[in-house]
Amino acid sequence: MTPNWARLGAWVALTYVGFAMCGGNHLQTSGPTVPFDPPDVDASAAAVGFVFGAVGGAIIASLQWIVLRSLAPRARGWIPFTALGFGLAHAFNDVVPYRPLDLPVIVLADGLVIAVLQSIALLHELPQWFWVPVAAVAWVLGFTVGIALLGQIETSPLAELLIGHGAIGLVIGVITGAALAWRIGSQRVSKSAMTS
Repeated sequence: MTPNWARLGAWVALTYVGFAMCGGNHLQTSGPTVPFDPPDVDASAAAVGFVFGAVGGAIIASLQWIVLRSLAPRARGWIPFTALGFGLAHAFNDVVPYRPLDLPVIVLADGLVIAVLQSIALLHELPQWFWVPVAAVAWVLGFTVGIALLGQIETSPLAELLIGHGAIGLVIGVITGAALAWRIGSQRVSKSAMTS
């Protein structure tokens, strides 16, 4: 059986690659926060954003599934639930042409949506109370680092993908991968001790 540290390394690398390939999630990081006005809602932009986010989420989740299937084989819904979460988060960020909430609130809301949906996929492997805070915190920290880096490298699209969006995946991958390896690893040790 592959040691958990090797799985953790693979999870982090694949999450990094997924975010670097997909460009992360669309966030309106510049400009003032403007009060929400219902006439500004653009349903077609939200629909396109949903598709774009869902495709990116499916790519990232498919890469993660390469590792996750050996750690949590009963989490078969990982790809569709993650894709749905990314799609909803991206649609939320595209539904209006400005930023209706402060950026930390938007990032936390996106992270919670994705975390809750992923926790449904992990329901047979992990308790929901465990995954939701881990994934939401990973999302917030990942986007905080990524947005800070993106502000420094806006002139190079390749650098934006590899450094800015890749950093988001790297941080999310380290936090969620360590949590998965630790929690599922400790559950397996306790189960094997009970059967001995």
